[in-house]
Amino acid sequence: MGIEKLHKALREADAVVVGAGAGLSTAAGFTYSGERFLQHFADFISKYGFTDMYSAGFYPFPTEEEKWAYWSRHIYYNRYVPAPKPVYENLLKLLQDKDYFVITTNVDHQFQKAGFDKQRLFYTQGDYGLFQCAKPCHQLMQQQGHLEPTGTAKITKAYNLPCKHVIHTVGPIIPNGIPTAFQQEQLASCYRSILQLADEKRLESVAFCCISTGEFRFPNQLAAEIAVKTVSDFFVEHPESSIKQVVFNVFKDVDKRIYEGILRRAED
Repeated sequence: MGIEKLHKALREADAVVVGAGAGLSTAAGFTYSGERFLQHFADFISKYGFTDMYSAGFYPFPTEEEKWAYWSRHIYYNRYVPAPKPVYENLLKLLQDKDYFVITTNVDHQFQKAGFDKQRLFYTQGDYGLFQCAKPCHQLMQQQGHLEPTGTAKITKAYNLPCKHVIHTVGPIIPNGIPTAFQQEQLASCYRSILQLADEKRLESVAFCCISTGEFRFPNQLAAEIAVKTVSDFFVEHPESSIKQVVFNVFKDVDKRIYEGILRRAED
């Protein structure tokens, strides 16, 4: 079908069903081999002889640490890093005034990142951002009979991770990127709930990620200020806590600079 025929069909259509596979993301610049693969996976290529990201995903890594070192980087570059080309955004422009629905095997979240309505998406193979604590968390939810409220937390074993426990929390979602006072308190509650659980279990160290600052769009600076203040207040209120060390574990350079600045000012 020529471009003009396609435009005419779209204009006249009452509804549009989109079927999307790996080719769409490849067109957007998410190539699994070549220069992009060489740039981001040189160390894995050197050690394991990988030729592309796809086949690397099937490699029988000797340890869980090596396996997740690879997969965490794979997911980062294929879901969280912006697409090099605006293919998905351009597709949305063609469909935004239509009654559309998307069926996709892609797991890279690009439809939602481009602004497609989540309720009009069916990603048949899941989403890289939806890794879940499947079995133990499912059991906890079944036992309590409802989803975990925002600002609360649950603790499970860490299984293959190099720690004793994982504490799961539900951070606030900020669609417009401007949190209300209530949502700011919800974020603070996440940190308090985690610390309280860790203290109840007599744990000695806790590592926090930057809760809600990724896809949930909580502003990084404000989130870090809330995190540091909440943790500091907890130890003032609980001087006999078993927790001896708190780590603010950051992934992005911008968060590292933010936390260093906040902690430096707190020491002055």
